[in-house]
Amino acid sequence: MSIIGARAEAKQAMTNIGEILTYAGSSFKHVINCNIMVTNMSDFQDVNETFKNFFTADTYPARSFFQVVKLPKNALVMIDAVAVVAGQ
Repeated sequence: MSIIGARAEAKQAMTNIGEILTYAGSSFKHVINCNIMVTNMSDFQDVNETFKNFFTADTYPARSFFQVVKLPKNALVMIDAVAVVAGQ
């Protein structure tokens, strides 16, 4: 299955992050920072709306949003997250 479009890539990236957080015993409410990279800044609104769906208004992490020239595997979006593991 291929993922088409920045919105779909952002949703998949956030879903993957959620799975990793769960495996580590954490959750999106413990994310403290995210870096979001896109190859086209015109995708900001779509990616931003998708990103916000994974958090509640009182748990938005600090974040940076960058446009880059190219991403691995010709991706349109890359998101990394730093989180605290609950109870650590």
